[in-house]
Amino acid sequence: MHNYSLNTDYRKNAIIIIMVISFILNSLLYSPMNLFIDFLGNKIGFISVLISQCDKIGISINQVSVLGIFGIIYFLYIKFLWKTKVFKKLHNIPDLNGEWNGSYLSSYIDDKGQPKMGGCNVTIKQDWNKISIKCEFGESSSSYSKTASLYVDDIEGSILTFTYINDSNNPNWKTRKHDGCNIFHCKDGALKGKYFTDRDDGTHGKIQLVKTEPINEKVNIKKEFNQKRI
Repeated sequence: MHNYSLNTDYRKNAIIIIMVISFILNSLLYSPMNLFIDFLGNKIGFISVLISQCDKIGISINQVSVLGIFGIIYFLYIKFLWKTKVFKKLHNIPDLNGEWNGSYLSSYIDDKGQPKMGGCNVTIKQDWNKISIKCEFGESSSSYSKTASLYVDDIEGSILTFTYINDSNNPNWKTRKHDGCNIFHCKDGALKGKYFTDRDDGTHGKIQLVKTEPINEKVNIKKEFNQKRI
């Protein structure tokens, strides 16, 4: 997985809020925590020595407690809490985790003189900071994301943009590997967008995907696509 950027300050705000919550919880738990640490110090000599050494170098148990609480809450948030309904209402960042199925229409012209169409499967893994996107186009090729960004818009839905490297299994293609870019609009449980490649023939096209539900029929995007022969 790799980092992805956002067009908002939600991440910075989340860190500030989690830090404030950590200080509040530490204040509430300070007395019982000190009693517990004293109890451990009396039972385990190593704990008492460790506390003494920390005091000598200016590290208090209170500081350690705040950092510990912050670390626990932050870990839970970036892995799990951010994608719950309560928090999603606050930041509007879509949870794209899962399998996406659909079809694509390419400007590449096949042996019959028709634009190439086919099915595709996309697997997305995402947490609060990182994401990975794997696209499989049957047995012909597969691609893996390199960079990504999410543009969050309350009205129009979010826009996922990512660059990728594609590895073709077709020995007849002149370019076995190429780079490209996808731009997806995320709305109503669907990903609809377009892609561009740096191949010599300037291949581009459209992709339409639906999350988790298998597609029995190819999505008809041919009528929306302005064929361009290069």
